[in-house]
Amino acid sequence: MPHPLQSRTVTRLPLATACLAALLAVVGAGCGRPAAGPPPVLVVGVDGADWKVIERLWAEGRLPNLRRMADRGTAFRLETIHHASPVIWTSIATGVRPEIHGITDFAVPTAAGDQPTSSTLRRVPALWNMATAAGRRSAVVGWWATWPAEDINGVVVSDRALAPLDHRVAPAPFLDRYLAIEAAARAAPGRFGGNEATRVQDQVMTATAQQLCGEGFDLVLVYLRSIDIACHFDWKYLEPETFGDLDPAEVATGRERIAAAYEAADQAVGALRGAIGPEATVLVLSDHGFHAMEREELRVLLDLDAVLAELGLLKRAGGGVEMARSLLYTYASPSHLMAKKVRFCLAGREPGGTVNEGERPAVRARLEAALGHVTWAGGAPALRLRDPSAKERHGGADLVVEVLEEGAAAPLLADGRPLAVAPPQISRLSGTHGRTTAGVLFADGPAIARAATPAGMTVLDVAPTVLYAMGLPTAESFAGRARLELFRGAFRRRHPLHTISTWGEPRDGQGTASAVDQAIIEQLAALGYIE
Repeated sequence: MPHPLQSRTVTRLPLATACLAALLAVVGAGCGRPAAGPPPVLVVGVDGADWKVIERLWAEGRLPNLRRMADRGTAFRLETIHHASPVIWTSIATGVRPEIHGITDFAVPTAAGDQPTSSTLRRVPALWNMATAAGRRSAVVGWWATWPAEDINGVVVSDRALAPLDHRVAPAPFLDRYLAIEAAARAAPGRFGGNEATRVQDQVMTATAQQLCGEGFDLVLVYLRSIDIACHFDWKYLEPETFGDLDPAEVATGRERIAAAYEAADQAVGALRGAIGPEATVLVLSDHGFHAMEREELRVLLDLDAVLAELGLLKRAGGGVEMARSLLYTYASPSHLMAKKVRFCLAGREPGGTVNEGERPAVRARLEAALGHVTWAGGAPALRLRDPSAKERHGGADLVVEVLEEGAAAPLLADGRPLAVAPPQISRLSGTHGRTTAGVLFADGPAIARAATPAGMTVLDVAPTVLYAMGLPTAESFAGRARLELFRGAFRRRHPLHTISTWGEPRDGQGTASAVDQAIIEQLAALGYIE
């Protein structure tokens, strides 16, 4: 049943995807935004922003830009549908569920290993494609799963723009300008937190979007990630009672790291709000909120083959394992796994292997003795050998080396001396989120009804609501609907809601590999997103 507000205003247009050009005449899109048409729309995605934190910081007089947005317009909970950020942000951009748009997790398995999500996996149009079909100009900055950058009527600065990849931005001639913005933003004082990578990324994306906001785009979308990263690592300092006896000074420092990430996002919102102009419709939203984990979890990125080499059990050659001169090697175990499968370099099984069946017990004993000398920096045992489970044995393991959590601290030592290997990357997670951890939505601008609170609004309602704010039709194929309750009566009367059957039928999606895939997978593993 249509919403009561929609039932009075909807005009259903018999429009197929192949006839989208006719839409220009129907809704008066023309070439660019009509002079009397809706104002530009700015969407700021703030990954992981949570109401509990915002209200605490408001009570301390912080986050003034979000406070002004709430006072001038509205702010409320935004229900989510998934736990994985690229899945949710793609649903926000497309208006359809994951099984339709095709991005269903952080990565997809391939013969070469896990591959991070990419724009070519997406099976349906996103808001920027819809705007292009209607003759509108969009700027997309840092949004999840936008690499390789698509050619649209406007600009795409992809989520991998900081990496030296082809198609990091579109159109190609924009790259020189983008690189100049990036260089200046990198040199500016740091405001964002989370970690060094997200600090730089958010500074660059904010600086890029701020310039583009002043250039007449009909739609600007920008994504910021630092809050999410800070909350994964430091949430225990917001709810220390959940994690036992924590030092008060440590709690104060850790809590301030989260607060600093929120304040940087708030400053970015203020800068972008000022750059887009007072007439714009502005939405600031998160994909999900946060809550405490049941217990703190340790994540260790460790190259076990490098350790085996240092212990004299493995020889490397040409980036691989030299089986003829090795006794053991790590088998199908990415560096983020805490239990790593190990195989003998067995004669007749491994190409070039020389370990005979009868030598297995002696090689195992040698490995166990060597691991007994490996400790964390403080002296706690770091690695332990065990027999594989039935499942692990079925997966090819002869033995399993476990990474021990107690006392984990880099560097790794052997008999008290540092091993000549890359220090293990150690992260401790205390915050998480799931399918029911609601996010936030702020909206303001002359078109927005003050204190409007659409009941039960979800991330699936965002795309149709943005299209309505732009004066473009929503699609009957969307999983959500335009929430007209957000808009003033005068705006609704001037801009009746139109619908079409679809903005594009699903197509086949295919992932695209890049030179930075492994680095992205390791970052995701450190956050607990990939097991």
